[in-house]
Amino acid sequence: MDWPISPAGQQAAAAAAAGDAAAAARQLAGLTVVDGLGVFARAARAGGRAAVEALAETVWRTTPEAGAVLSRAGFVARVAGCGFVPADEAFGVDPLDYQFARQFILRVRDDPVLVTALGWPPDPRGVASTRPFYPEAVRGVTVWRRRICAVAAAHRDKGPISPQQWALLSLGSFYGLAGARAGARWGGAGGSILFARAVLHGAGCNVIHPGTGRACAADSLFAALPRETFGYVPAAAMDAGHRPEMGDIFHVRGADLRKPDGSPGADSTHVGVIIGVWGNIWLTIEGGGPGEVTRQRTRELVPVHSPLGKWAFKYDDAADAAGPRPLQGWYSVARFRPDLWMHTRPGPV
Repeated sequence: MDWPISPAGQQAAAAAAAGDAAAAARQLAGLTVVDGLGVFARAARAGGRAAVEALAETVWRTTPEAGAVLSRAGFVARVAGCGFVPADEAFGVDPLDYQFARQFILRVRDDPVLVTALGWPPDPRGVASTRPFYPEAVRGVTVWRRRICAVAAAHRDKGPISPQQWALLSLGSFYGLAGARAGARWGGAGGSILFARAVLHGAGCNVIHPGTGRACAADSLFAALPRETFGYVPAAAMDAGHRPEMGDIFHVRGADLRKPDGSPGADSTHVGVIIGVWGNIWLTIEGGGPGEVTRQRTRELVPVHSPLGKWAFKYDDAADAAGPRPLQGWYSVARFRPDLWMHTRPGPV
């Protein structure tokens, strides 16, 4: 794995690999998060899991911790030694450090030899489905809907070359870096589904289920987000006065798209995260747009005459290709299965 490390970090890694965990821990305390992660990676390469455990244990023993607040060295040891982003608050760790930690985890996941050397479980499912990947973003937000909106807003205007987008689409490292980057290049229906699904996961709602494929792709909305599990509400509920709320996921679909030769093409499904609702005016953040860049939209629902539904977005981007794409329904956060929400309080490893 290619990961930057300074000369001081190289010295610390050499000490750890040589069995001098005390010297390595002393040097680690003065290093940045990026450097510290490089120390653990190099120590693991040279000395295996034994070197990693010895260094981590020495860090815990010699680095003062303030209650449930981790030191910077403790944060690094938790990330490198366990393969997840700690939920505990960390002193001396800034928002950019959390991004580096996520990128480190994704890079390691693409290196099976290093996964073994660090002692991480070879299957990421257990960690990815139970440990929030954005603890610093959701720690102080106790309302699920607000968490979803916050994660979506933090990833608007991100595209296929954005490391933040790769981290989001990884579903908490269920996909490694290569897989997440491939997912970021999906456009159209697949891109919008991947983004909405990833926002839910980033907010602490586990979207990984037995049917989740090992490739970061989405050919079917209901395979990615099963109706019953995620509280799908049919658009007919609009007739009874029901409306989606902030944090819900809308779903529109028109006729299937056509290939240049006139044969059936892609599904015209499109989904997005609803940030606000004012009658028939919805503020949304959506993936799957031009250039695979997520963007914020102001949508207006208007009546349409279509066998597929009664309401559609005015000035819909795909109207020329698929005709009107009426509202089919929405995923209601209030109806999500309760056990989907991950553990989000600080706790033991």
